[in-house]
Amino acid sequence: MWEIGNQKIKIQPSTFEELSAVKGNLTEYQAKLWLAKYFRSNIGILYEMLASPDYPLLPIQEIIIKSLFLRDSGILVAARGFSKSWLLGVCSLLIPILSPGAGICLISANFRGARRILEGAEKIVNAHRAILLQQCFTNPLRRSNDVYKWNLDNGSEVFALPLNPEGLRGHRATWLFVDEGLLISKEIQDSILRPFLSVKQNAGEEMKIREVEDQAIKLGIITENDRLDLPRNKFFIFSSASFKFQYLYELWESFVNNILNPLKDPNRKSLQTTSMAIRCSYKVLSELPNHAFLDITQIEQAKEMGGEGSDYFQREYMASFPDISDGYFNIKKLHECSIKFGDEPTLQLRGNKIYEYVLTIDPAYSDSKIGDHFAMSVFLLNREERKIFLIHSYTNIGGDLKAHYNYLAYLLTTFNIVFIAIDKSGDEFLKGWNESTIAQDRQLQLQFLDVDLDQDQINELNEEYVNAKNQYNLSYRCIVYKQSFGSLNQRKMNEHLKNQIEAKKVWFASRIPIDEKHTRLCKDIINQYKLSKSMQKDEFAEEDFLEEQNKWIDETKAQTALIQVKSSANGVLSYDLPQSIKRSTSENRPRKDSYTCLLMGAMSATHYFNIMSSEKRQISNTFSPIVIR
Repeated sequence: MWEIGNQKIKIQPSTFEELSAVKGNLTEYQAKLWLAKYFRSNIGILYEMLASPDYPLLPIQEIIIKSLFLRDSGILVAARGFSKSWLLGVCSLLIPILSPGAGICLISANFRGARRILEGAEKIVNAHRAILLQQCFTNPLRRSNDVYKWNLDNGSEVFALPLNPEGLRGHRATWLFVDEGLLISKEIQDSILRPFLSVKQNAGEEMKIREVEDQAIKLGIITENDRLDLPRNKFFIFSSASFKFQYLYELWESFVNNILNPLKDPNRKSLQTTSMAIRCSYKVLSELPNHAFLDITQIEQAKEMGGEGSDYFQREYMASFPDISDGYFNIKKLHECSIKFGDEPTLQLRGNKIYEYVLTIDPAYSDSKIGDHFAMSVFLLNREERKIFLIHSYTNIGGDLKAHYNYLAYLLTTFNIVFIAIDKSGDEFLKGWNESTIAQDRQLQLQFLDVDLDQDQINELNEEYVNAKNQYNLSYRCIVYKQSFGSLNQRKMNEHLKNQIEAKKVWFASRIPIDEKHTRLCKDIINQYKLSKSMQKDEFAEEDFLEEQNKWIDETKAQTALIQVKSSANGVLSYDLPQSIKRSTSENRPRKDSYTCLLMGAMSATHYFNIMSSEKRQISNTFSPIVIR
């Protein structure tokens, strides 16, 4: 459905009609101008000539790009598989060519995502048949830890920046693109992104034009309606859909309202600020020949298993905004338990020795890229209020034990870990850890508590707490509990986590700034503990290490919100991901390993609080010596 709205927009005349009205021969300079106007009106033909005739733009993609030129701001909400990031890469090639002197800034939820957009654009430029495009991008893409930048000979530049005030400071842009706007909070957009566009690059030139116009109006040469429609800084958001209570839906509504009921812009006396709002479900592409680049099999499978009405399918494939999650955990409650950006506690790279932390471990050993992740989570404890805060996460492909051991050494050394819970079925990981040279050289061996904290009877459970208090010894690191995951335990743990979230006893720390201070700290940690990505065997880049933390705080909430409860024929409850997700063979499929760590974190914290509040029992001797004569 297309809706024009009530915006006052200058109707652009047809290039063909204008050109047909021109009489006589064109000079070489005039011919170049008309060719430029033609390409500006026919984006698809331009891209096909410059980049690749084998992979032309789809009609909907050409419409979106043309809308960017014709509107001041806007939002694109599109289904999974729509290739939003690739489309941004194409924009980063065409816009600087068609807008000499423009500054195009790319921002994503993490710097790695923004960099990949430019790296994807670089591949298009370096393609064998993109000879004309290579003549436009004669300078190489410059890479550094805090900016990726491409300079063109016509004065335009395209650059990707990390999402923090220090990264944006000192840069100016006329175009700002935000990828994955769903993951960027209202606070970040208000305090970081919008101020970034507050200053125009050509402010001095505009002031001179307005002065000349003011004089011409006084002399009666022109009227107010004859003022030039000077370009303004542009702001566009590309994203998947969210729930209605999240800020992305508020943004969507604001753009739609500006189209239907536009407000007068005081800085423009002739025209109003213009917006676009585009929402594309998978059906936009599924009806194209051969479904374009969309894997329709995966979509049909998701529809068949989860139902087209499920909130997951609605968000991911229909690009709709559902009211609330249909999972066991209320996504709105999870959102309300998230610390706002700029408030404490933030995600942490080093713990504070005066605080206590719980560590949970969900091991996995498969080297497959579609297998489960090896996950660890660290929770800050507030013993007085019996609250926990997720402040650090680790996930990696499961096979490389050395990578996991190095990371565990980092956590045990830099955080005051007072309690550890590990999935009982994977406790051999810690047994192997105790025998490793890493643990022995650093004297970080861990001891298991020989207790059963899964008792249903309160008296028996209290007795186990007393036994745990007698065995507990932080100096010798006798702090590890093996958590079993039987059906009854899973039910108890999930109900406990749900109650803790609703009581606001479980919190998610705010995002960590990607600034010079934290980047330097990351470098020291990576070098000291030799942290690496297990599959690639290479070290983390400093900014990647920071972005992993910001990514997994959101991923933990997303995984938790996907959990559904089902009952078997004999009444046994199971808590798991939807079948459509479990059967996915995508490398980026949602998993539940971070959710499992959160599940253990809430229960382990309660166990620890109860253990510490129990009285340590004096064990009496069971043997009395006697004298034999």
